[in-house]
Amino acid sequence: MPKDTQSDPNRAATVAGDLINTDKVDIVLVSSTPETTNPVTGQCEANGVPCISTVAPWQPWFLGQQQDPANPKPFKWAYHFSEYKQAGAEIMTGVPLPPDFTNFWKQASQQGFKPKIASVGKALLFPASVEALGDIGEGMSTEVWWSPNHPFKSSLTGVTAKQLADDYTAKTGKQWTQPIGFVHALFEVAADSLKRAGNPDDREAIVGAIKASNLDTIVGHIQWTGQPFPNVAKTPLVGGQWRKGSGNVKFDLVIVSNKDHPDIPSAGELQTIPYA
Repeated sequence: MPKDTQSDPNRAATVAGDLINTDKVDIVLVSSTPETTNPVTGQCEANGVPCISTVAPWQPWFLGQQQDPANPKPFKWAYHFSEYKQAGAEIMTGVPLPPDFTNFWKQASQQGFKPKIASVGKALLFPASVEALGDIGEGMSTEVWWSPNHPFKSSLTGVTAKQLADDYTAKTGKQWTQPIGFVHALFEVAADSLKRAGNPDDREAIVGAIKASNLDTIVGHIQWTGQPFPNVAKTPLVGGQWRKGSGNVKFDLVIVSNKDHPDIPSAGELQTIPYA
């Protein structure tokens, strides 16, 4: 009997409770990030229902649920695995938190687990997270929602994605990050909607203008077409790989997969992780 936690800890606990108390299940299986596995484990422990979990790094799963990590107590009903090395896994993927993945990847390296590809969302979106891995951060891959190489420009200022990223670096001294483009696009859509609404104090007019948006922004075209859902507008998503940078940039995110969006230029193909 499947349940979707929507990666929300509160919902994970709720649906686990429903399975246990309403559906009267005899065993619970749960997978993915600690936000999902941990609340479910907690419900199973509290209600005396066997639980098997996987994918999440064992450290945040086990130690993250201990009141005193220095003196951990064993669970009675819950058991966890993630034995990538013994299974001979060559590709690893997931959506862990940055600190969790940093610990996992360092320990995996120490124990000789060396998959050819490691594609990780969330934990590897920012340069600082990759830098925290040191040299073993090279070759990690992740999703790319926006980059200086995206062929879009601002409807407000006319600057290109590259110009916006370069300006950010020049003013802050920091490397560009993906949210920069989307924060800028928020103001683009807001300004366009308020302009078309006519009256900035008329909420109905404003929300009507937002719904009718049809705007080319620095992150791509924004339009609520009803697909995939009425209140969702999708923007292009491509694949990237962290490679050694130059100058003050230790790692740079390079687009390596643009199959669904060939208008976004690729800088090469995905390479296997270059272990020393």
